[in-house]
Amino acid sequence: MRTGSRSCGAAARCTLVAGLAGALSACATTQARIDQFETFAVAGVGFADAVPAVLDESFESTVETSSLVLREARPLLDQDTRLAELETQDSLLTERLAILTDIKRHARAVRAYFVALQTLAQSSAESSGLTDVTRGVLERLGGLSPTIRTATVGGMEIGQLVAPAVELTVGQFRSIALEDELRRHATALERELALQQAALEAVAEAMRADLDAQAAAEDRDRIYLPYARSGALPADWGQRRLDSFRRQTRLTSVEAAAQAAETLRSSFVALVEGGLGDALLGALVQDVTAILTFTQSMAEGS
Repeated sequence: MRTGSRSCGAAARCTLVAGLAGALSACATTQARIDQFETFAVAGVGFADAVPAVLDESFESTVETSSLVLREARPLLDQDTRLAELETQDSLLTERLAILTDIKRHARAVRAYFVALQTLAQSSAESSGLTDVTRGVLERLGGLSPTIRTATVGGMEIGQLVAPAVELTVGQFRSIALEDELRRHATALERELALQQAALEAVAEAMRADLDAQAAAEDRDRIYLPYARSGALPADWGQRRLDSFRRQTRLTSVEAAAQAAETLRSSFVALVEGGLGDALLGALVQDVTAILTFTQSMAEGS
């Protein structure tokens, strides 16, 4: 198991899971939209904190698939062609890593906005200082968005997966600062949440293709052919089979993140308009808790 920052991160995720459950319980008793916004902001922070680990998992799968492609092609290529193919694969991985890094930066900026949103929800007066903060965060998001939108992951352009924009009607809130902020920036944030959702959907689909490619090649050579041949099975054949099924569970974390991103955006729209019920807020907390659980287990298993 890796130690250090990964272990500390796992402990922080455990704390956040407990905090989310407590926040939802408080919200269910008060039924106050201002409390819902605080709960929503906590969930948004948890979501953003989980995204980097999920993207790292997807990149590891991409590297494994790239290495598999190189191994399969190597016997068919001469020396010069082998080196050229290796350079091509390395270049593709470098491009993928750059895209994932931008998505991580985007998630960190979204996190900063949620932190500011939580403070605004607790404020009963105008807060020009926080308004400057949120404006700066949205400028950062706006700087990252065009690159992410035009990026291609697994043959899909992320921008093609972005959900259509919705027309928001901001409701009335006890916090003047929060209401003013939403009137200024809710539409822009909804677009950024839609982009984060699209990016994670593209990453999940690419990872699914990676795992399918790995299963097609490795399971054939390590599981099916040894079983079909005469003679004794390899001593670790059972473990190989178990590892094959475990490989598929790696996709679950990315799919959970994409689902949480969708619920996060839907919850934000409903909350801004004053129509967020406890069921949807509970679904958001459940989705975020699921990603945090996956990322914690990945950290403990590293």
